[in-house]
Amino acid sequence: MKVLIGVLATVLTLAVSYYFALALPAHNRAVLDFEREKYRTAQQEKKAKEDEERSLRDSADQEFRGCTADAERVYSSSLKSNGAPNGHGSYSVSTASLTVIERQKTEALNECQRQYDRRTRSVR
Repeated sequence: MKVLIGVLATVLTLAVSYYFALALPAHNRAVLDFEREKYRTAQQEKKAKEDEERSLRDSADQEFRGCTADAERVYSSSLKSNGAPNGHGSYSVSTASLTVIERQKTEALNECQRQYDRRTRSVR
């Protein structure tokens, strides 16, 4: 009987030792590796999303600059076509024409800003 109890105690001790010495550390390493991989994947996704947002924002910035340059170009063209050169590199334009031309420029710039705001809002 003592031998049987000794064998059972030894088997039980070996089973508990195996669990704490080999199985539990292996399980903990596997869980840790899984968490590391999950963190790496989340970081990669976050970086990809930030890169995409930055790309969209840069594109919107470039389109905004192009739009404002077009508005300035139309403004200059309107001044040239509606005015007379005054010899100082500028043009003399009647007050009524100048008011209309400046209003058109302001409206064009406001439209550029609205488009830019709409594009950047969708990025956020």
